[in-house]
Amino acid sequence: MNALLNQLNTEARSALTAELKTASYRVRPNDSLWKLCHRTLPEMHGVEPEVGLIKLLNGLKTDGLQVDQELVVPLDEIKLVVDREQRGLTAWLGTVPVAAFRVGLGKDGSTPSGEFTVQVKQENPAWTFENQTIPFGDSRNILGTRWLGFEDHPGVTGYGIHGTAKPETIGRDESMGCVRMRNPEVEALFELVPRGTRVAIP
Repeated sequence: MNALLNQLNTEARSALTAELKTASYRVRPNDSLWKLCHRTLPEMHGVEPEVGLIKLLNGLKTDGLQVDQELVVPLDEIKLVVDREQRGLTAWLGTVPVAAFRVGLGKDGSTPSGEFTVQVKQENPAWTFENQTIPFGDSRNILGTRWLGFEDHPGVTGYGIHGTAKPETIGRDESMGCVRMRNPEVEALFELVPRGTRVAIP
């Protein structure tokens, strides 16, 4: 897992773009990455990638664009797959992995199995526990800096992917059932996945 993580997260563009199903887009005056991802590309190709994914695949360090710049546009939807044995999470575009991270899972096997969908994305989230809302920044708030909440299923509610103030728990089964990540890494994942992203947990 460590070798895969290092390769994907440092060499993603050169290693992956040749294998992806993509289109190209030439930047026009008044374009922005937000406009491209949420208006132009959905209208042109029926896909709505997050800004962070376009930046990753095109090697962009900032949100700035140049007129006539040619961009690689992914045509496959991104999907997340959790590996229980390796305590890992991989982001896939079609059959191509674009990022991988080590995670923590629920104690006593409490992380649910199934196919889920990211329904909520929150920065600096509050945590609701036992009918109490614990604000971001409170030492009792376990969610870290980002929350990717799954849609509820019958008998499976309140689960998602989140950061943590206890990075030493990553790679272990110590959460209350959610998928737990280091804060800098969940922030990176947050920029890659839109609402509606599918998550597979075997």
